[in-house]
Amino acid sequence: APGPTHDAVLCLSELNAYDAEVCSAIARCFVTRMGEVEASQRSHWFEIFKAFGHTREPAFLQFLEIPPVTPIHPHYKRVRCRHFSRGSCAVGDACTFSHDPRAPMSLEDTTKEDWWMKSSVMMTQNQKAMGNGSYGTGPLGVKPR
Repeated sequence: APGPTHDAVLCLSELNAYDAEVCSAIARCFVTRMGEVEASQRSHWFEIFKAFGHTREPAFLQFLEIPPVTPIHPHYKRVRCRHFSRGSCAVGDACTFSHDPRAPMSLEDTTKEDWWMKSSVMMTQNQKAMGNGSYGTGPLGVKPR
């Protein structure tokens, strides 16, 4: 469990006592166990490692910022890797996110098919008469009476 390790990381930070070997040991220990580290601890560790300027284990730092997902997670290989989009995925082919530039940045991006239902729609005179305002409202649509 990361409890004692978290305490050690906090102590190093409070004392401003950066030790590259200790930080590397923590990174090697937890890089494959990110699921055990709570989000608040990951965030705290990320800020501490960043403040120390520790860059020896880029995959660990990447996982602190955005943890990997399991193969049964809906984002697995479907959502674009934010680090890859920036040109710097440290995990490479082992990344659990998609490196396809066409992949959405989130699964919410895939719900755009119904965009027309949420916006105004311009209607022809015939549609206006037949629909009597049911096709949308707003500056380009018909305002119901």
